[in-house]
Amino acid sequence: MNSNILARSTSNFPQDGQVSQTSTAFTDALKLSEKIEDDRFTFSLKPSHSKGNPLPDLDKIEIAMWKSEMNEATLNKHFPYRRPITVEVYALKGDPASNHISTKPINVNFSSPESFQQAREWIDNCLHNHPECPTTAVPNLPTRVVEVLDNESLRLHISGGKASYAALSYCWGKPQMFATTLSSIADLTQGFTLSALPLSLQDAIKLTIELGLKFIWIDSLCIIQDSPSDKEREISQMAQVYNNAYVTICAANAAACSESFLKPHGDFKAGLESSLSDDLMKMPYKCANGDFGTVLFREESPYHSMWEPISRRAWTLQERILSPRALIYGSRFLWQCHTAQHSDGGIEDWSFDVLGSGHRRFSSGAFGSTEPTRHTGIDFFSLRQVFQVWYSTVQEYTRRELTLPTDKLPAIAGMAKAFYDITGDIYLAGLWKSNLAHDLMWSSNPAIDFAKPSVWRAPSWSWASIDNGVSFDKITEDSTLLAKVLSCEVTPRSECSPFGEIAQGILVIDGPFTKADPEQVKKLMLDESMGPPPKENDATMWNKAILNMILNSGKQDHGDASGWKPPESVWCLLLYSRNWRWDSDYQHQKIAETCFSGLILEKIGNGEQYRRIGSFYNRRRDWLGYWDRQTITIV
Repeated sequence: MNSNILARSTSNFPQDGQVSQTSTAFTDALKLSEKIEDDRFTFSLKPSHSKGNPLPDLDKIEIAMWKSEMNEATLNKHFPYRRPITVEVYALKGDPASNHISTKPINVNFSSPESFQQAREWIDNCLHNHPECPTTAVPNLPTRVVEVLDNESLRLHISGGKASYAALSYCWGKPQMFATTLSSIADLTQGFTLSALPLSLQDAIKLTIELGLKFIWIDSLCIIQDSPSDKEREISQMAQVYNNAYVTICAANAAACSESFLKPHGDFKAGLESSLSDDLMKMPYKCANGDFGTVLFREESPYHSMWEPISRRAWTLQERILSPRALIYGSRFLWQCHTAQHSDGGIEDWSFDVLGSGHRRFSSGAFGSTEPTRHTGIDFFSLRQVFQVWYSTVQEYTRRELTLPTDKLPAIAGMAKAFYDITGDIYLAGLWKSNLAHDLMWSSNPAIDFAKPSVWRAPSWSWASIDNGVSFDKITEDSTLLAKVLSCEVTPRSECSPFGEIAQGILVIDGPFTKADPEQVKKLMLDESMGPPPKENDATMWNKAILNMILNSGKQDHGDASGWKPPESVWCLLLYSRNWRWDSDYQHQKIAETCFSGLILEKIGNGEQYRRIGSFYNRRRDWLGYWDRQTITIV
């Protein structure tokens, strides 16, 4: 395919203005073909493969420059980067081209009859054909649900008995003006109108009706917002609320409840056939039997769940993971259950979805039924894999936003309860007793100055004490534990919420202990970005580790690190050692070294208690100097 063919192809696009907007890459290519006098260059077209299909498919095509007769100077002038263009190719259902092209265009009109029908089909298929998904047993209703009386009339139902219900996951945005309070609950049980609700909630009610359901759980209406005791009790039940829901409706594209999530999305314009996006291009397609169809195409547009407004909110993370079935209204209309994930049109590439198969498989194992699965074990998960899901959950959770700082532990309490049910382990302010030494080594890299809330909410040894994002990837399997946790006591603020807010947390630990030079502590914490070297003497693994180190050091944002000063009294507690070796070209030596990782602590007052202010990884002994074993208390 040469540039002239590319230009001629666009002459088949409709000229009536309905679908005339082309992609940036194609527009640039067309302009380029007009500017270059010597345009003797050739493109290569390479079809991709659909997932699960060993044969080539035309759902995605890569267009790249293959060869050119232009001189190098001219070529570099007009194609300095020469990056390939990936094009997604679609065909409408019923079109002759759909016999060869399996992917249909993305449906961007979420309130269309076709969209509602797709939602019903996904749910029905899951209930009848997915043995790994929860059974269809009708659950007990939550304490309160919103009851749909008709298309315009609603009431707050004080629950009793059993019934299927939907649950809503959404962004509040600002404090909600229409909510259940101690003064309004009596009126709401008498009834209210659909129009009184903000747009996101109105959409959720309309969708509930389309799904044939009578009840929906919405936190702002089903929890008494100005009753601390009711909030504690209901929040402690949220894991079961979402787990038992017939389906969870995720208003992913709405940044606030005042926004509609069912509104036509993206480049949709009213009147387009089949709810198509306005940026699609058309081209005739000749089938093998001689019939002509139509293909539609656009530049590749992979789905990134982290770009959705709902992915910025901390509360909504556990709501999505704990839900056995979810209808997700984001930049696309998506389906997710324990077994499958689908899109209403478009290429189904979930490689960018951080809440992918690992979390779905965990949810399936933890909630295969409506009863807790504690101590029963999961055949496809080792305990290590279970904890890896927890660590990735916390890493994703801590990058999200909370309106109330005190919600840090409550907003992930449902996930903690789920992990307790599956492992039987003891939960300690975001950490787990059976893996406590490892969990203490959470890292806030690249931040070295902890962002702390104005109110105390967790001990310093817990990641919940800070507002920075954290990770758990610094301690490798070949590390040796040097310290011993003697005791760890955490006191919940409320007995009815053991995984929520806490009143106190004290850690007593014994290990190698040494006083540190404050002037070196800052550099030590800045160097934390250097990950652990590979265990094996493999050039590929070493090159990968070095590349990661370079990439991390290049994107670090330490904030105002130049103004940060460590406290005058700084101590280091060694938790792990690690032996590693590498080959040196100098005199063909093999060099072995032992490095240490641990916590950086600040002494509190004149007592014997300490506060965690940081951590260090893979440091040589000569930096640490002399140490001896001590038993210390960290608060």
